[in-house]
Amino acid sequence: MQSDDEPVPETETREVSSKTNESPTSIKGTPSDYRKGVFDEVKSLINQGIGFKTISRRLKISRNTVRKYATLDVPPNKSVTPKNDYLSYLPVIERELNNGNNMQAIYKIIVTHGFQGSLSAFYEQFRNHPSRSSSREPALPREGNLQYVSVLSPRKISLFLSFDDLEKIKNEKEKQQLWQLLTHNSLLRNLRQQVLSFRKILQGGTPEQFDQWMEKVTAMKRKILNTFINGMKRDITAIYNAILTNLSSGKVEGNVNRLKNIKRQMYGRAGFELLRRKVILSNTG
Repeated sequence: MQSDDEPVPETETREVSSKTNESPTSIKGTPSDYRKGVFDEVKSLINQGIGFKTISRRLKISRNTVRKYATLDVPPNKSVTPKNDYLSYLPVIERELNNGNNMQAIYKIIVTHGFQGSLSAFYEQFRNHPSRSSSREPALPREGNLQYVSVLSPRKISLFLSFDDLEKIKNEKEKQQLWQLLTHNSLLRNLRQQVLSFRKILQGGTPEQFDQWMEKVTAMKRKILNTFINGMKRDITAIYNAILTNLSSGKVEGNVNRLKNIKRQMYGRAGFELLRRKVILSNTG
């Protein structure tokens, strides 16, 4: 068997025999004249010492086909795929389509009646059926349904809940959507109140107010909020200090971040001495 990397001899290849205009009768499962011609051409090129990759490129067939033909002595037979019989099930299909059933449900029904085709083939056959593609009257929204609820992403909702004045929302459509959400959802209204209260306490409240705030949030009985409260209770001293004082580690954290950025820029380039000089001489990192 020849490898893909063998040298290509300077030989001219013969043209592959193509189909003629005549359509001779053939038996299902037997090789066609075109396939026989390709098979003979592949065997001839292999005998000349030409590699599989070159044969695939010259005959414009896949390399796997060349490998397959190299192991065979006669051309392979055509695979015969039986056609699906939709005619026997057409009354059932049209009836279910008219009843408004989806394609998957109809497929399960005809399978129980003996249909043996695949779901994908059935879908391709009937996806543009008139009974399915015909225009239907749109369903009227039920009372209490919210308009445009699916448009606002959870990320935007969480951002807008922190706005003390919803007029700050520049997009008028998004503003109306949020108003509808707050009007119809008491949980969101309560959550927004707690978000705004939390910010006010941090800006100028007392530890007692913070304890009352945690009790209100816990009373909402939401698992994710309870997890958040339990995490804050573990660092309650730090939170009390943040409420009572104006001291902050922001400058220290900023310098640490600056140093890390410089180290990332110099990764793999130099040692400590050059890093020290860059930190000292750089104001921005």
